[in-house]
Amino acid sequence: MQVDYGGLQALSAKQRDQLEAMRDRVMKEALGAERFAQYLATKDPLYKQAQIMASQSGLNASAIPPLHELQKGLDSRRNQISQNPQLTTEEKKRALDALVLEHQQMMQGILTDSKYRR
Repeated sequence: MQVDYGGLQALSAKQRDQLEAMRDRVMKEALGAERFAQYLATKDPLYKQAQIMASQSGLNASAIPPLHELQKGLDSRRNQISQNPQLTTEEKKRALDALVLEHQQMMQGILTDSKYRR
């Protein structure tokens, strides 16, 4: 895109979307569905965080998907709690504290599971 158009800024939003869709189609055909899904996951900041966490914890690559799912679930539930207008500030705090505790327990389960150790 940059060679042909001088950069993303030179394109309209519609042109950029069309070219990105074409790039994704070509990538999916070249990589196959499974590897393309892995490629897309690597663009997710939570996936990168899971990769770093696995590496720092001495876990193998098979630990990355469950760590990623755990992080996505945590973020989603944290947002739901924070944005719930029916909860008071104190209820939100208690719910978030409970969520952190649950997350730590689930994380400990992954960290100690022998199938994820190097």
